[in-house]
Amino acid sequence: MTTTPDADAGLVGAFPTPGPLLGTAYRDLYLAAEGSDNQKATIGDPNLLPKPWDPPTCRNPQLRAELWTWLDAVVIWVNHEYMCWGPPRAPSRPAGPCTPTSSTNSP
Repeated sequence: MTTTPDADAGLVGAFPTPGPLLGTAYRDLYLAAEGSDNQKATIGDPNLLPKPWDPPTCRNPQLRAELWTWLDAVVIWVNHEYMCWGPPRAPSRPAGPCTPTSSTNSP
């Protein structure tokens, strides 16, 4: 069996989507800043909300696990996309699965 690139995949892979707990954390932060007075009252003190860019504020173990899983996926995405579509290959940069088959890697 041979494999071919997925025609619908596009040139760049999709950026990893945060999970539902991270989505809720970001939504709550948004509502704390931009929501109605009723929404802000429901949210409570925004200083107590988890801030995903500051992992120690994510006290819920499930949220923290989801955050680290998502961050791992982001690192993999960045490394893959940079290696595939980054600047021309330097001598110290090994050829990889995205390296063009031509003798040059310049546009």
